[in-house]
Amino acid sequence: MKRWLTLLAVVVLVGAGSYALTRLFWPAPPADEDQVTWIAREFKLTAAQKAVVENCTATTSRPAPTTAP
Repeated sequence: MKRWLTLLAVVVLVGAGSYALTRLFWPAPPADEDQVTWIAREFKLTAAQKAVVENCTATTSRPAPTTAP
């Protein structure tokens, strides 16, 4: 029984340490960044590739449905 508790404690400590390290060293994304800018930065897109993504999102986004009064 003591062996299982030791193993559980080690697993919990490793998990908590991993979580803390990723939060400490991984930069948080900017809050004011839109999705196209994030995709362009994440995948290192060129200006032309970013324009294609913007065009795709502009043509696929639909306005919210309106209800009749």
